[in-house]
Amino acid sequence: MQRKLCLLGFMPQQEVGGLVLGELGGRLDLDRMKSLWLPKVQKANELKLTDLQILDDERMDRVIKPIDPGLASKCDAIESELQKLPFWRTTQHTLALVRLDDLIVLQNSVNLDRAASLAQRISSNATMEQLLDYSIDLTRRPAPIHHRWIGQNTLLFTSPNHDVRPGNVEVRSVPRNAKGSGDGAVHDVPALVVPLLEGEAPSYCIRTRAAIPTNDGSQKRVWFLTLQNGIHRAYALRSLGFEYMPVLLIDPSSADETGLLMSNWSPERMQQVPTLRPPLLKDFFNSDLTETFELRRSMLCVRISVTVEKFTA
Repeated sequence: MQRKLCLLGFMPQQEVGGLVLGELGGRLDLDRMKSLWLPKVQKANELKLTDLQILDDERMDRVIKPIDPGLASKCDAIESELQKLPFWRTTQHTLALVRLDDLIVLQNSVNLDRAASLAQRISSNATMEQLLDYSIDLTRRPAPIHHRWIGQNTLLFTSPNHDVRPGNVEVRSVPRNAKGSGDGAVHDVPALVVPLLEGEAPSYCIRTRAAIPTNDGSQKRVWFLTLQNGIHRAYALRSLGFEYMPVLLIDPSSADETGLLMSNWSPERMQQVPTLRPPLLKDFFNSDLTETFELRRSMLCVRISVTVEKFTA
């Protein structure tokens, strides 16, 4: 079994239905949904009146802090590794400390067993250099992926890592040693490829902004910091008493880039970001908003079947 902490108070209705039907293995019982969800939503609605999240320019100076200049060589080494990755080469980013309680979290749950395991990898007295290695983990080994034939033209891929997920099947040119060439030459050959994607190793968040009206009729610029990757590490650090976490901070150059970077979220979730009280990491530590469930541990399985059809020209 595994423990899952769900932030029900900010969970859209469609996600609650998916939780009941999928994760909990129950039927879509309106009474059960009411008892699970509505009391938490009521508490979240109260926070939208009593605990506004307004990050203006002045407050942002306290929410985001620069890394100690004494760690410049460490930061340079991290950046050097990031530049080897296409995504980070083409994405404007900054390495900085971000206050955990001000991070917007769109993920609806935390795997408590995974967070507890991550908490054991860092000390509550960790140095900033250790925190950088922990949050921007560029030495993480790939997740184990096992495969075996289970039938004619059918392969089964399995992984115990829930971060691994299948991508779109496509045809690519892949390098392969030429048979019988004798010179060890490598040639590109067409191959059917099933990408197995894994979550990004670095913890990072997206920084966006908007203008809100003030009482005197002027406009005030406010900021939103959405944690895009690293929620379990962030949860683990806060549970250990840390106030700040080093993350890669992405500043999209346009609304189109923001949409692309955050395209994994549903429209309902995206609408929660530019509000005066979005779901925050600290809300996972509020029992009035959350519920813990014990679920059966599952393994991700991807079954690939290949069918060859012949057509006349």
